[in-house]
Amino acid sequence: MEKEEKIVVETQNSEDETIIIEETDDENDDNEFLKSLEEIDNEEKGNEPNDDEEAKAEALRIKNKNAEEARKRRESEAKAKAEAKAKEEEANKAKEESQVEDEELKEITPQQQVKDLITKYPNLDLGELDKNENFQEYLQGKWVKGGKSITEIYEAYLGYEARLTKQDKVEVEKQYQKKSTPSLKGSSGGTGGTTKVEDVYTKEELESLSVKMPYMNPKQYASIEEKYERSIKYHRKNNK
Repeated sequence: MEKEEKIVVETQNSEDETIIIEETDDENDDNEFLKSLEEIDNEEKGNEPNDDEEAKAEALRIKNKNAEEARKRRESEAKAKAEAKAKEEEANKAKEESQVEDEELKEITPQQQVKDLITKYPNLDLGELDKNENFQEYLQGKWVKGGKSITEIYEAYLGYEARLTKQDKVEVEKQYQKKSTPSLKGSSGGTGGTTKVEDVYTKEELESLSVKMPYMNPKQYASIEEKYERSIKYHRKNNK
């Protein structure tokens, strides 16, 4: 503890007497008091939040919040895109499968297509149809692999010519019907008649024709159809 300093003051009273007054130096006490106040003030200031730190903390919170929202938004967009892509792929797959089925149906050999046409229109004269220039022109570029069948083309042509000539479709169809149906039975014409060897193809010829037939046009097929069918029946019967 610091030693207190005393101050001696001499003064005179009204009677000219000298009076000595001793005073204690309180300056140190004042300094100590002020120092205590400063320390308290500093402590309070130290406990007060810093404005810059609060601003930084708030900015960090906002940044983190925005980052989280952006992350969720990206995840949502990615999920939506994935779902849309999956739906698109599923639709494309279904479309491709449908196209494959259509192609398989359309890839029936020309030979089989002509047979289907004759089966549906047994009185159709293929030779007459093949000689018709309008039909041949209409047919150009249509009877191709993967395209419409010859039956579809023929039916479309009937409708086309009917509109062009302003006739009924049935009347147009009659123009291409056979005038008479030839017999396929052989020279005797009866069910028990015999077939001459010269009226049928040999087995080797049949094999050669089976290779060529898919590439024949209707006229070529019509020219060999009767003999071809007769030959098939003949060889089946004689091979038993």
